[in-house]
Amino acid sequence: RYLCVDVLMHLTCTGVTREQLAQALSQAKSCGVHNILALRGDPPKGKRAWEKDDVSGGECDRAIDLVRLIRKLHGSYFGIAVAGHPEGHPASYSPEKEMAHLKDKMDAGADFIITQFFYDASVFLAYVRNCRENGITCPILPGIMPIQSYSSFARMTEFCGISVPPSVMQRLEPVKHDDEAVKEIGCQIASDMCHEILGAKEEEGAVDGVHFYTLNLERSVTLILTSMGAIDLVGTIAAANSTTATPADSPQKQNGEKSDKHANK
Repeated sequence: RYLCVDVLMHLTCTGVTREQLAQALSQAKSCGVHNILALRGDPPKGKRAWEKDDVSGGECDRAIDLVRLIRKLHGSYFGIAVAGHPEGHPASYSPEKEMAHLKDKMDAGADFIITQFFYDASVFLAYVRNCRENGITCPILPGIMPIQSYSSFARMTEFCGISVPPSVMQRLEPVKHDDEAVKEIGCQIASDMCHEILGAKEEEGAVDGVHFYTLNLERSVTLILTSMGAIDLVGTIAAANSTTATPADSPQKQNGEKSDKHANK
């Protein structure tokens, strides 16, 4: 409301009742939130990952049930995102069944897809082409996670089952004990992936934007966007130092007017 930034609220259904979910949605609506990322959530206690036939333990077993509940309670008010997995979900029986389930989530009322992170742009582009071939026509945002340190990178890729191309390892291995150097190369790797994805042709799996997993570490994302020419960091800083915006000066919606709920697409 004050910064004119669209919010995408993450909502999970693991171990949660429908009444609790309804309350969370009502609170989100009252705060002016228009977008929800509908997720199943963390795996059952004691497990590292979801397995075949696992259920959430709540009254919505899977993300698709949460999507249906949101549409039932609030119609078209919310823009709904769901997760996509370019390298496959650990609980899926087969790539074909996983793609069919993703299509079911879209048919249930989801508006767009945000993917799990990856470090091989070709894997993502192939995933987009596969989605299109299976009748999924909605916007698909690639999940880009900048590398902050070698140890966290190794831990996250192993935990999530993310493949790492040899070319990425060749760039990181020589500097893996230097966090600042790893961050710098990590920004270059993310920038390279963004350029490849955003420069792809429609038949190659083109998309219109990217989603960054900042993990509350926005410096790397700022550097990536600056290196891509997406923002003018010097101009932005100069403007911030020369003017002080107030809520009255900002172009936020007035008198309860809705912002574009699909801006996150």
